[in-house]
Amino acid sequence: MGILRDEADKAAAKEASRSEETVATGNALRAAVELRDEQQKELVRLRDDLARLHDEKRAAEDFLRTNARYHTILAERDQCETDLGKAENELTKARGELKDAMKNAWRTLLAPRVRQARERAQVAAARELEVVVARLRKQSLDSGVCVTCERPLEESSSARMMSQLGDGSLDGENDVQTDLQRLAILNRFNDQDVGPLVSTLSRSVDNLTVRRTELVDKLKDLTTELEDANVERMRTSASSLGDIAKKIAVTEEGIEKTQRKIGEIENSINRLNTKLEGLGTADLRTTQARKALLSDAAEVFDRAVDHYKAQLRQRVEESATDLFLSMTTETSDYAGLVINDNYGLEIRHREGGAETGRSAGAEHVVALALMGALQQNAPLRGPIVMDSPFGRLDPGHTSNVVETLPKMASQMVLLVHGKEVTREQLRRLLGSSLKREYELVRVSARSTRIALVE
Repeated sequence: MGILRDEADKAAAKEASRSEETVATGNALRAAVELRDEQQKELVRLRDDLARLHDEKRAAEDFLRTNARYHTILAERDQCETDLGKAENELTKARGELKDAMKNAWRTLLAPRVRQARERAQVAAARELEVVVARLRKQSLDSGVCVTCERPLEESSSARMMSQLGDGSLDGENDVQTDLQRLAILNRFNDQDVGPLVSTLSRSVDNLTVRRTELVDKLKDLTTELEDANVERMRTSASSLGDIAKKIAVTEEGIEKTQRKIGEIENSINRLNTKLEGLGTADLRTTQARKALLSDAAEVFDRAVDHYKAQLRQRVEESATDLFLSMTTETSDYAGLVINDNYGLEIRHREGGAETGRSAGAEHVVALALMGALQQNAPLRGPIVMDSPFGRLDPGHTSNVVETLPKMASQMVLLVHGKEVTREQLRRLLGSSLKREYELVRVSARSTRIALVE
């Protein structure tokens, strides 16, 4: 209808251009119609972009919501990797400090012996020094001249030196220089006790080694839990949501501007058409009347489409809820399914909140409910074919889904294996709804035939 209405505007502009009285208005109307066509094309492009962006946003949100548990594990693993890196750096540093401290550990072992040797050297050096001084005094007294300053001794000085000489023995080896050198060497020995530092660093190395081992084991466990998760997509989905939201905001703003511009052009077209009503020929008035009729019809058609979409959405939601509640084992907690703004299905609790972090099994049941609801409300219906439909379901959900299958479509084809559901279980749960059974019979490594089970 919209296309026919636009064509009527073009026909009116073309008809008005044929008359000298209306040629200027007709040309203006034709230009306005062409401009509106360009803006409508731009509006279609923007809406397509917006729909694509919403699909990307919905896919990213659904993926993150479905993998919320994995997302938490991924964040924990990233933190574990960071902690492990810090622990390894600290361990390397502690080992280096311990190695440096151990370079002087031998001094701690020798310190008692060195102190004893130093004390003996001090005693020996002092004794030898006394012997040397006594000899110098005796030489001075014997010669009457001081052997150090070579001046004659006065009587008082001689008496004092005689009293200082006393009865001390002058025997002894002249090794004072050797004793002093030995004492100087022993004094240079660093006998600081590094035992406490070595003990502290050893405990630190042991604790950090245990910490690193714990983190390595934890990292292995978290990595194992993430084996079934698409880690790269989780990272890109989380980082892209912000960019998608910005693009959606820009696109929505562009749509609003384009719609305002189209509205302004529509007002201009209406003013030009009103002006032509009093100036135009009979053919022009007929064209304008057709355009008005088509405009009204287009508005009615648009409203009918919106009404139909709202009714269809409600029917799909109700059908999906009915199928979901018949398949899930959590009927006491769940109220049903709700279609969100992105046309995705959310599980609603009885208290009104939405389910977050759906498990793979719950996601599978929701997908089956949506598939059955779309099938039930489609104008053209056909058979449903499912391959391994029970692979991620527990026994309770498997039984419920099998019993619900006849409600999903008039004909269904299931490709299953014995680990999903047994033949006896299918026969018991489906009863008379089970029409045919076939099995794959191996002929050779390159050949398999389909056999009817009688």
